[in-house]
Amino acid sequence: TQGYEPLIESIAKVILDNKDLIGKITVVGHTDNVRLQKSNPLASNQRLSEARAETIAELLIQAGVPKEIISSEGRAESDPVADNSTREGRALNRRVEVLVEKRL
Repeated sequence: TQGYEPLIESIAKVILDNKDLIGKITVVGHTDNVRLQKSNPLASNQRLSEARAETIAELLIQAGVPKEIISSEGRAESDPVADNSTREGRALNRRVEVLVEKRL
């Protein structure tokens, strides 16, 4: 989705401003439980969630976050935060989380 670049840049800025406190960053992609159409080149919700996470991780790297502290993973529909039986719930489940671990 276009338009998230300013948000990603602000997240990157916070990370860079606190780099002495941050150990590892994991970007996690999620989907709702609606299966992709067979014509979709990503082929599955798992691959879609991975692509979401990879995209945000790459944007963070482009914004200056060191590549060596970032990893990405997809969890597809395995970890919903809302009810997939409603349109609103499915929208909430289509998300990316940026998990920041404190340096020990």
